[in-house]
Amino acid sequence: MEIKLTLPVDASNLRDEVTRAHNILHDRKGGAHKNWVGWMDLPSQAAELVADVKAAAHWVRKNCDALLVLGTGGSFFGAAAVIDLLRGVDNNLWNTPQVFFFGHALDAQEMANAVKLVETKSVAINIISKSGTTLEPAMAFEALFKAMSKKYPAAQLQKRIICTTDKEKGTLKQFANKHNLKTFVVPDDVGGRYSVLSPVGLFPIAVAGVDVTMLLEGAGIAAKKYGVSDVTKNDCYRYAAARLALARKKYALDLFCLTNPNATKFGNWLCQLFAESEGKGGHGVFPSVAVYPRDLHSIGQFIQDGSKILFETFIHFSLEDNTRFNAVNNIVYEAAKKAHTVGKTPIISIETKKLDEQSVGYLIYFFELACAMYCVMLGVDPFNQPGVEEYKKHTLEALAKL
Repeated sequence: MEIKLTLPVDASNLRDEVTRAHNILHDRKGGAHKNWVGWMDLPSQAAELVADVKAAAHWVRKNCDALLVLGTGGSFFGAAAVIDLLRGVDNNLWNTPQVFFFGHALDAQEMANAVKLVETKSVAINIISKSGTTLEPAMAFEALFKAMSKKYPAAQLQKRIICTTDKEKGTLKQFANKHNLKTFVVPDDVGGRYSVLSPVGLFPIAVAGVDVTMLLEGAGIAAKKYGVSDVTKNDCYRYAAARLALARKKYALDLFCLTNPNATKFGNWLCQLFAESEGKGGHGVFPSVAVYPRDLHSIGQFIQDGSKILFETFIHFSLEDNTRFNAVNNIVYEAAKKAHTVGKTPIISIETKKLDEQSVGYLIYFFELACAMYCVMLGVDPFNQPGVEEYKKHTLEALAKL
């Protein structure tokens, strides 16, 4: 598994900063982040856990028409990104069981559609919440559990409701114990946006028919490859350092440019990963997503001739399958890079010639590690999200008045 990385700046002059950040991030004994780096161990997690995930997914695939996944933030973006990327955005038109994501919106019609799925199909539900009190998935679960209880006896509910939550505490864990429901554990040392390779993401991904063993294998290859601290020998760290150099040049926006429409949610996952990790204390570059060539016909004009506030991070699967469409897509990709370079937009490009479980797992780990390294060098905590907690506080205050 290889990627081709092209950068608009020389990252080697940040060698000392990279080495320092590497040591901070890898300090498991007393480092500031030692309680939140469990994602680094996920590629080598216990075989029994993976087997358990696969067994539960096999039951759903054999007995259900649909899996309804209830979660928001990191409990939603990661799994949805992998499924779309490997199974296509039209996955639910062609494959069974269908995998639907709810619990990240508060729209009455969307919830009515979810209830209708319960009423008309053979379904299972995967509720993902470490505490069980996150507003959006909690409200969705309340409505759907009521619909499930009307349709299925208790013995069936025990098989059809899977809770991914804390290993021993919280309202969802208590609920699962009371109703004897199947549970998977959200690791204590893994934050939501870094959790896609934990049971949070692996279970719904496996239900969609993706080989999670190969996904983890790809991540493991990346973990081994990018374990060296020397930035000149580590493309992941070169990318992190280049992003930092562009941030210091006062570029305000990083546009993730994806040349495969099935990668749109992968771009959404990247936006959450970077925005929640770096956007603190007045720091950070705002991440956004574009899909080319579609968006070359909309925001392309601004990128070419507008104010120079952004740089682009191209993520391109240069598949060599001899089809005319992929050949032309490769040409458009190169043309867009050339044009935007002429327009003085800095361009980072990340290319791979494969699109399979192993390559996607590899990319997931690459970006998680790069994001964490970049944030440590930036001087912010990659693993907290105090701004998100602020909106939750005001929401709960307003709800208490109802």
